[in-house]
Amino acid sequence: MHPVTPIKPWQSLKRSFWQNSHLKRWNSSSSGLYPRTKTSVKGSTKFPVIRTNLLDMQQKKFHIFDKTRYIVDLEEDASLQSVLLCRPPHFGKSMVIDMLRRYHGSAYEKTLQETFQGLYVSDQNIQKIVPPSRWLILDFNFSHIGGHDDDAVQCFYSAILDGLENFWELHQTQLQLPPCPFIGETPGPWSNVNAAFNVTFDLVWSYLHENGKNSFDEGVTILADSSRSVCIDLSAQVYVLVDDYDGAPNRFLQMHAYHDIAWNSTPLATAMENFWGLLEQKFAEDIIGRTFITGVTPVTLDPMFAKNISFNPVFSGLCGLTKEEVMDVMDSLGVDSNTWIKPLTKYTNGYHFSQAVQVEPVFNTRTCLTALQKICQNDLVASEEVFRYPQYLVPEGLLEIVASNSDVVHQLAKAVETQGHSFTPIEYEDNNFYFRNVRLSDLKHGYNHTILKFLLYYGVLSFDPHEPTKFLRIPNHAVATQVVSSIDPMNVVRVLDMYRGMLATDEFKDGLHDDEKEHADALFSILFNNMLSRPEHEYTVTKIEDDNHDDDCE
Repeated sequence: MHPVTPIKPWQSLKRSFWQNSHLKRWNSSSSGLYPRTKTSVKGSTKFPVIRTNLLDMQQKKFHIFDKTRYIVDLEEDASLQSVLLCRPPHFGKSMVIDMLRRYHGSAYEKTLQETFQGLYVSDQNIQKIVPPSRWLILDFNFSHIGGHDDDAVQCFYSAILDGLENFWELHQTQLQLPPCPFIGETPGPWSNVNAAFNVTFDLVWSYLHENGKNSFDEGVTILADSSRSVCIDLSAQVYVLVDDYDGAPNRFLQMHAYHDIAWNSTPLATAMENFWGLLEQKFAEDIIGRTFITGVTPVTLDPMFAKNISFNPVFSGLCGLTKEEVMDVMDSLGVDSNTWIKPLTKYTNGYHFSQAVQVEPVFNTRTCLTALQKICQNDLVASEEVFRYPQYLVPEGLLEIVASNSDVVHQLAKAVETQGHSFTPIEYEDNNFYFRNVRLSDLKHGYNHTILKFLLYYGVLSFDPHEPTKFLRIPNHAVATQVVSSIDPMNVVRVLDMYRGMLATDEFKDGLHDDEKEHADALFSILFNNMLSRPEHEYTVTKIEDDNHDDDCE
């Protein structure tokens, strides 16, 4: 643990990170990866938006950022049959799900050409490498699930049934399915959901056996529908897409970081474990051939089920925008790219999604496009107005955990200082940083490396663009604003309430580790002995050591 030393006063911190700083234009030759020469659909007339329907964007002529090259990348690696892609909020993960759905799904074959017109995979030679429209798509969206009790379980079960019902509707003719027997049904217990799952996959199994020539263990040519014959590996029929798989655990983190509730003991955690177990079973039976899962963190997914490609350099640009893409859209919209690329880089760039090698940093999709929209509305607007409101991406519960760890507080306070044109890096130890595996339960212990991992996945930190194997770094000034505001003297009352709450809970009973009390003492010193957090009003805090944990604040 670092000794408790005075942190720089607020004004000094504010001066340090509001200085001009931006990364130089990326030299793609240094990354070692192939260049991406086509970045968007030319001739689009409308401002780019974050939508989840690629066909709708084509029809309405919205500007489209072409990420379809990654379809080929996913197919070329035979080990990527089941993958997890984690990105911070607002990076366009749902758009990737829709791209895969519409390219691979046999039910979307009629609109394939219109959907991908002008994009990389519209080339017939590419389609020979990765044949389109050859999978049965089953997709689930768990983004709207909140809570963790029985009501949340029913919401989760409803989302599963919605996915199964949509599968029946899409493939009823192709698979010669009877009317869906559970349409409109209330979920009820897990046994009902399990039964709906089994009846769906039993019919898929029967169809493949009736129309195929050999067993599931052999790749054969089958009649995919009444009009066309395609070569399909029978072990790869159903492609499962899961969007925002960890929405509920992330909301749980917001509410229960310091409550005496363990995620694994909640009804929703049990229900989700049953769901993933069922998918693994169908995967083992060779009914499911591929899965692609998106989320923010890998907290509740078994790493043995899905390979985490979040920091694989090949897929570093799958979500987010490259500098070339941003320059391209500014040129197509008539925005002075030479004037605005520097502030856009300063406030929305810097996300380096590769730990092993240098790659091109990307822009946060939503913050970048929101800023561009303001610029398009008024090209004389000041950059301070364009980037006035930073996005708050980190759950409140995680911020409280950060505040309880004096080491991490000191590291973040140091990290917002500028060095040249970037922020001060945070060094990490390789042997303690297996970033692809982090558990929600690990936060209970408040270990430094666990907290830094979560901050990395939420986008508060990113791998250093120059030395990603050694350092983490705050990506941009918008994030730095959030970090500083979390220890802003204006928030001292909120942090004080959090500290008092910690004193009143089991966190500081004698049965726990001594270092937790040391963390509390460090936080006490940081809050009340430093200019950074010195409030205008006076507070008197008395720490009581008995079991009643009474405290006095006036």
